Amino acid sequence: MFELGTIIGKQTAHEVVYESAMTAIEQHRNFLEVLYQREEVNHYFKRSDLDEWAKAENDLGNISQRIELVVKNAGGVLAKGAWDLERDQVSREAITAKE
Repeated sequence: MFELGTIIGKQTAHEVVYESAMTAIEQHRNFLEVLYQREEVNHYFKRSDLDEWAKAENDLGNISQRIELVVKNAGGVLAKGAWDLERDQVSREAITAKE
């Protein structure tokens, strides 16, 4: 939809994609085939463009950078979590000792 929108406008692209998706669902057809049959699409784009846009690996964006950030921060979170567990255990032992 975003790629289509660069040429045919965001609102038109939204309508074309939505209508194509509904047709594909209702008729049990391939979405990209239905989409490419639209003149608004095949006039400006090649079928191979649609195939490329639909590849999941092209839509992951900066996912590897985000994963690295999560893994990097996980060490600090886990260390903090372990410290909290130790502190809570010490608190429980102190309370028990007072009783």
